[in-house]
Amino acid sequence: MKIGLIGAGRAGGALALALRAAGYRIAGVADRDPGRARRLAERLGSSVCTGGEAASRAELVFLAVPDEAILEAQRETGRRAGLFGEPAAAAALAGLKQAVTEGVVGRRSSALAVLTGSGLKDVRAALRAGGSPVDLPPEDEALDEHLRERPLGWGR
Repeated sequence: MKIGLIGAGRAGGALALALRAAGYRIAGVADRDPGRARRLAERLGSSVCTGGEAASRAELVFLAVPDEAILEAQRETGRRAGLFGEPAAAAALAGLKQAVTEGVVGRRSSALAVLTGSGLKDVRAALRAGGSPVDLPPEDEALDEHLRERPLGWGR
């Protein structure tokens, strides 16, 4: 089976090396850092390509995203939909966004990223993703005023 890799950092690189050791052929390596992609491709006996090329050359594509992209996906789902998923779930959305950027998934294609769990499972990650909590008095008027000043951004 031919495998494409998008994201040649720590996780993507370790996965690709393990797959190669297990006998799989790595059909192409893509990364936003061309030097990192080249170094990993050389170790794998593969070549550097774009994300779209990695997908077209392979039967299976692995896409690895950096932690900051996952935290941004948590923030974005909060802003756009009022949802706060755990980092592992937000990784699916971050990966989908990266797949669109890389040309693996078309901008007008239908796609689904399932967001599960609660972002509050990991309080430290929640604070990094969302910032400090808002302290409001327990009154509807206070919440209404806060939301008028800082709307959540639903429907944008």
